Amino acid sequence: YHVCEKEKESIAKKAAELIKPNTTIILLGGTTVYRICKYIKHMKLTVITNSMIVFKELQSSKGIQLVLLGGEYNRDEEELCGVLTNNNSKLFACDHLFFGAAGYIRNTGFTTSDMNSLQMYSECMALAKQVTLVFDSSKFEERGKAITVNNKELTYLITDSKIKDVYVNELKKAHVQVIVAD
Repeated sequence: YHVCEKEKESIAKKAAELIKPNTTIILLGGTTVYRICKYIKHMKLTVITNSMIVFKELQSSKGIQLVLLGGEYNRDEEELCGVLTNNNSKLFACDHLFFGAAGYIRNTGFTTSDMNSLQMYSECMALAKQVTLVFDSSKFEERGKAITVNNKELTYLITDSKIKDVYVNELKKAHVQVIVAD
């Protein structure tokens, strides 16, 4: 929760600006994704999630139809996961998918440290009109265990102003719209 807090907050605020009323969005786990919630609480939306912290944040928002993907509870990540989550993630089309990642592999894509979530991410991306990664720049120096999303699959990357030009250029070559939050 407490790493790069200022950056994550500005990234979340910028991500919320992409969300239009009366749309369906998927918010997959992570602390930056969780921070988006406070900027959309007042909106009329359908929000699909596997994240219990997203659920807790939005559960009393009257204009939000909240859908949990179901599954086994992972206490460490505060997320639902497993076979039920994977199967249910195949059922929902959305206007916009938002998620985070653990690291980056140059000229390839963004990674997760949880290989069990790969199918869920893939299923959600397949049915999303737009795919947005919220990712603080410190994670470009990290590597996860497996690719969650290839650069070419992303619509937007929202990051902070500390991102190095080399990464911006790589992503733009892959036709990713890089948005830098203040």
